[in-house]
Amino acid sequence: MADNKLQHFVPQFYFRRFSEDGKLIRGYNLKSKKHFIGPFDKQSAKNYFYSDVVEIEKSFSPIERRFNNVLSKLCEEGSLSNLTNEEYFEMLRFIAFQHQRTEHAKLLSDDFVEKFVENAIKPLMKSNKKLMSKVSEESIDNLEITHPGAFLMGVVYSLESNILLTDLVPVLLLNETENEFLFSDNPVIF
Repeated sequence: MADNKLQHFVPQFYFRRFSEDGKLIRGYNLKSKKHFIGPFDKQSAKNYFYSDVVEIEKSFSPIERRFNNVLSKLCEEGSLSNLTNEEYFEMLRFIAFQHQRTEHAKLLSDDFVEKFVENAIKPLMKSNKKLMSKVSEESIDNLEITHPGAFLMGVVYSLESNILLTDLVPVLLLNETENEFLFSDNPVIF
């Protein structure tokens, strides 16, 4: 099995914070409507989710490590006010990055490409008289155009998008109740 074949869209360090033993996590599968306890290293991950170029996921490790340090500080101190400017911007960078790297974001990216092709590219092709003299309208209608890199471009752009979040006011939620805190495989909320 290739290293980094199973690629995570929610980092394992995030799950570890919700694990009682550092290996297992309680979960709920929405499709099967069943609770489970299982290894978190298999959660929010798919084989070759980003690409079959496994170095892509490996390149996320330094980003995750930096944010994990900031998250540790937040958990220890329970306050955003103690973050340095560098730590604050690292937190914003990770929020943008995490928001863009989920399965939900990938589905939105694929949907955008599909709609762009249907509503812009194909009509443009059909308006080209030279092209239409060589192909039928039906062949253009049946044409499938994808952009497998669109999702990854969004992930890369998200790493430089932290400045776009500076007008938002972050809120740190501290759970001081007996109820467990829940999160999903799409853990960023704006």
